[in-house]
Amino acid sequence: MGIIVRLLSTERTNAPLLTLLQPETFDAALIIPIAFLSLPVLWLSNRLYTNYAEKKRLKALGIGRGVPGFLTGVQKVALPLAIVARIKMGEDVSAEEITDAINAEKAREIRLAELEAEEAAAAARDAERDANWKAGELKPMKVPKTVDTEWLPQGALDGASSKGGRRRKK
Repeated sequence: MGIIVRLLSTERTNAPLLTLLQPETFDAALIIPIAFLSLPVLWLSNRLYTNYAEKKRLKALGIGRGVPGFLTGVQKVALPLAIVARIKMGEDVSAEEITDAINAEKAREIRLAELEAEEAAAAARDAERDANWKAGELKPMKVPKTVDTEWLPQGALDGASSKGGRRRKK
């Protein structure tokens, strides 16, 4: 510390700084606040420097962004099982074949989703119709006498037997 004081004492412009560094006027209570204020700055500068040094080291090794041959627009996709089996057998598969197989798989999934949606809508219609039938909102059809009614379920003709017994109130 004496070297710093001697260097600063030769310059007249740093007179207030010189008086602050002298042992008689230096306040030891300032050490803790100065440390708390300087530690985040030191931590941030160390972090930035290590990130820079790590990137520089990886670039020298040929790893990561910025090196020749690094593909930034590549997206990972799930390959269809047929393509995976061909690759495992050692067959060469072109990018066009993979793209076609992925598009065919997506189209198949869309068709399956549409069929499931149609089945769900049909099930909802059937459930609504059954609920309306049980609630008595749908009236039984009048069947002409020329129709053979042996195959019809009981109560489908006039609805008299479909109501069943009356329920007691609890």
